[in-house]
Amino acid sequence: MKKYISLTILIVSLLLMSKYATYADVSVSIKNDTTNTDFLSIPIYGSTANWTGKTAEYTFQLGYAQCNILEIVANSDYALKANTASFTYDWWERTLVVKVTDIAPNFNGTLFAINVELSPRMDFYGIWEQSITIEPKTVRVYGNGTDTTIALSGVATILIDKENPDQTFREDISLNYPNPFNYETIVFFSIDKPSKIEAKLFSFSGEIVQNIPKDTKGPLLFTIYDSFNKEISEPADYEFPQGIYKIIFRVNAQMLAVGHYRFLLETDNSSHSIYMSFMN
Repeated sequence: MKKYISLTILIVSLLLMSKYATYADVSVSIKNDTTNTDFLSIPIYGSTANWTGKTAEYTFQLGYAQCNILEIVANSDYALKANTASFTYDWWERTLVVKVTDIAPNFNGTLFAINVELSPRMDFYGIWEQSITIEPKTVRVYGNGTDTTIALSGVATILIDKENPDQTFREDISLNYPNPFNYETIVFFSIDKPSKIEAKLFSFSGEIVQNIPKDTKGPLLFTIYDSFNKEISEPADYEFPQGIYKIIFRVNAQMLAVGHYRFLLETDNSSHSIYMSFMN
């Protein structure tokens, strides 16, 4: 079992865009002695130009594993004079914008650090995502009558140890994909501790159309896969260990009527529901 998180770094280059700015560079790294993949502190290295009294907005594109941005660390140990950093994170677009003020001019070293909480995921095609990429896109420098945007390039990839026993999972369910569907649709769910799983499919009027796993020959045929994309046969009492799972639903002949449905997933701790539409 891997004990550490490994990192691949490509140094980032900057393209000069304005006479008010000078060349700088940015790279991304982490400490390789981190053993718990739940939490990472990711230093952002780089240089600044003559940015006295200006504000810098760094934009990053994040990809792959689920990532919860906790905070941006900016203090006297880094390029900033004080903890004057904030961020916005667009989960859907997976875009992180870090806004820093009072940044040291003509500096070369650690700019700030991004503290993140990580969890692996599977995509809709059953691929286990065990890495996160951080791709610097731009840095915008403005203030004192100037407004300059400098393009960044390069990417850093952090690998997550999917066999780490300390890895935690959230209890959650995804929307089905595709939706609407006419033959097949996929739902992901995750549980944070061993739990019995039961599910029901309701019609738009609230009537139970199918009980899962009891009605194996109902209007929806289903197959469940674990995070290694291995098909799961029916376990005793449908008890699942913690982890991420995928359910593939296929329409059983002409048994499912066109319309809207509610899919309810129940665990030992909670219940989750999504709405699905079948179109023939």
